[in-house]
Amino acid sequence: MRSFVLASGFAAVAADGNRFDNFVTKYGRKYTSQDEKDHRRQIFNDNVALIDAENAKGHSYTLGVTNMADLTFPEFKLQYLTGFVPSRKNTDLGAFQSPVGFVAAESVDWTTKGAVTPVKNQAQCGSCWSFSTTGALEGAAFIAGRGLTSLSEQNILDCDTGGNKCQGGSMDQAFGWVQSNGLCSEDSDTYKCADQTSTECTLSKCPTSCTQTLKAGDVTGYTDVASTEGALEAAVMQQPVSVAIEADQSVFQHYTSGILTDSACGEKLDHGVLVVGYGTDNGTKYWKVKNSWGTSFGEDGYIRIEKGSATDGGECGIRSMASFPTVKPSASSQKFEEFKSKFGRTYASQREEQYRQKIFHQNLDLIEAENAKGHSYTLGVTNLADLTHSEFQSQYLTGFVPSKKNTDLGAFQSPVGFVAAESVDWTTKGAVTPVKNQAQCGSCWSFSTTGALEGAAFIAGRGLTSLSEQNILDCDTGGNKCQGGSMDQAFGWVQSNGLCSEDSDTYKCADQTSTECTLSKCPTSCTQTLKAGDVTGYTDVASTEGALEAAVMQQPVSVAIEADQSVFQHYTSGILTDSACGEKLDHGVLVVGYGTDNGTKYWKVKNSWGTSFGEDGYIRIEKGSATDGGECGIRSMASFPTVKAASDQIIV
Repeated sequence: MRSFVLASGFAAVAADGNRFDNFVTKYGRKYTSQDEKDHRRQIFNDNVALIDAENAKGHSYTLGVTNMADLTFPEFKLQYLTGFVPSRKNTDLGAFQSPVGFVAAESVDWTTKGAVTPVKNQAQCGSCWSFSTTGALEGAAFIAGRGLTSLSEQNILDCDTGGNKCQGGSMDQAFGWVQSNGLCSEDSDTYKCADQTSTECTLSKCPTSCTQTLKAGDVTGYTDVASTEGALEAAVMQQPVSVAIEADQSVFQHYTSGILTDSACGEKLDHGVLVVGYGTDNGTKYWKVKNSWGTSFGEDGYIRIEKGSATDGGECGIRSMASFPTVKPSASSQKFEEFKSKFGRTYASQREEQYRQKIFHQNLDLIEAENAKGHSYTLGVTNLADLTHSEFQSQYLTGFVPSKKNTDLGAFQSPVGFVAAESVDWTTKGAVTPVKNQAQCGSCWSFSTTGALEGAAFIAGRGLTSLSEQNILDCDTGGNKCQGGSMDQAFGWVQSNGLCSEDSDTYKCADQTSTECTLSKCPTSCTQTLKAGDVTGYTDVASTEGALEAAVMQQPVSVAIEADQSVFQHYTSGILTDSACGEKLDHGVLVVGYGTDNGTKYWKVKNSWGTSFGEDGYIRIEKGSATDGGECGIRSMASFPTVKAASDQIIV
C-alpha cells in the first residue's frame, strides 16, 4: 500500500512536469540557467494548483495555463498593469447618456462587422492605454467610412508626451493628442516595445515621417460616457468604446474562458481595454472586451465580463471611465452618404451597407482615375455607383437579343445626292417622351421599341403619347420579358396586335424579382394608342453613317450598342469615344439626333436608365470615326417603324 502511494506521488510530479514542459514548448520559453528554470517550474506549479482549486469551485469562468503561467502574481502586475493612468475625474457631468426612450439591442458584436483589427500584444510594456486608444480609433474610422486599418501604438508611445510610454497614460489624453497631430498606420511605425527594457524600445523616437492614416483634425473630439449601464450600451451600439478595468487579480493572469464576475475583481482601475460588444450566454449578460495580451490569453484574446449585476462603475469598474472618439468621414464617405440620400438607398443590414460602401469607394477610385486621363467624356456618381461591374452587367444588360442578320441587303440607304443637316434633335421638336427607367430588368428592347413608335406616331400626326413597355413585356411572346428581346421583332408584334398607352398599362418590372413583375400578365383590356395595323411595318437601316443620318433626319431610330463597359455605368457627360466600348451589341436605345460639339461629331442617344444617368438620361456617342458598325456598334443594327397617319390628319 505504501509503495502505491509513492508511485502515485511520482505520477503527479511527472504530470506537473509534463505540463510545464508543454508550456515551455508552446510559448518558446528560454531560461538563463537551470536554477532559473527550476524557479519558474515551481511558480508554474503553484499557479497550476491555484487554477485547479479555482476551477473546482464551479465559477462561470474557467482558468487555465496562459502565457503568464510562469510569473508570480507581483511580476504579472508589474509587467502588465502599469499602463493606465486616469486623466479625468470620474463624473457623469456633461457625459454621454443613453437617449430618452433608448432600447438596447439584445446583442452587439463589432468583431463581426469588420470594425475591429486582430488582437495585438503589448507584451512586457505598460502600454495598454495606447492599444485601447488605437482600438477605439480603428473602430471609429471604420464607422466613418474610412475602412479598417491597424493604427500604430508605437507612434503614440514615442510622440505623445502627455503619456509616459511603458509607464502608462490615458485614452482620453491620447485621443486629444491624435486629434491635434494625426496618427501613423501600424505598418509604417511598428510596435517596438514588447520588451520595454530592449534597446529597440528605449531608443525608439517619434518618427519624422510615416503613413498617416489619420491626419491632424480627422479626429474631431472624444466623448466621456456616463457610468450607467444604459449609457455604455448606447455608446457600444454606435462604436467600440475605450474603458478601464481593474485587472490586478489572479483571475486575469490565468483566465481562459467564460464570463468573469464582479466578485473576481474590483474597481481600482489599472488597465485600458476596448469594449467591442455585449450579449447574453445562458441567461448571464456580459460585455465583450478586446484585451492586448495576445491571442493566447482568454477567448482568443478577448474576455467576457459580467454585465448588469454591479452598481456604481460596473463589474471590474468597466463603466467607471469609458470614452469614445469621433472621426470625421472621409471625402469618399461623405459622397457615399450623399449618394444614399440622393437615390434613396437603404440596405437590408449594416453588413450589406458596408459591402456597398466598399464597392462605391472602388467605383469612385475608378471614376477619378479615368477623369484624370482627360477624356472627351466625364464619369461621375450615378444611380449605379454601388454595384459591382458584374452586377451592373447582369441587372441592366441582358435585354437586347438580335433578331435579324447584320446585313445591308434591302436596308434603308441614304438617298442619292443626300446632304445631311448639320444637326438634328427630335427632343426639341416634341417627338420624344421624357426619359424612362427600366431599372433592374433587362427590358431595354421594349423601351427602345416604344421610343421609336412614340416618335413615329408623333410624326404621323398622332401627337405624343407615352406607350406601354409593360404591354410588350407581358404580351409579346416573341420576346423574353426581362431576359431580353429585339426591337424589330417587337415592331412586328405591335403591327399585328396594337399597343396600350403607358397610363393604362404601367411599368411593373423595375424589380424583375418582385411579385408585381413576375405575376404581371397580358391585360384583357387597355387604352390602345396604336391599334392593330396602325404600324404598317419597320425598316432596317444600312450600317453606313449616311444611312443612319438620313434615317434620323426623318424620325427617332432604334439602335443597339455595346454598353457592358464600366464607362457606361458611370457616364455623366460629354462625348463617348469608340475606344471606350466595342461592337458586341447588348443594349437597345434610341437615337434622337446628332450634332457637333467643339469639332467632335456625335449621336444623341436616349437611354432608359432614368434621368440620373448621363446628361439628364441621354448619352452622346462619337460619330464618324469608326468604320463598320460605328462607335459602340451604334450603326450595326438600326431600324425604325412606320406609323400610318391619323384618319383625321392630311399629310402633305
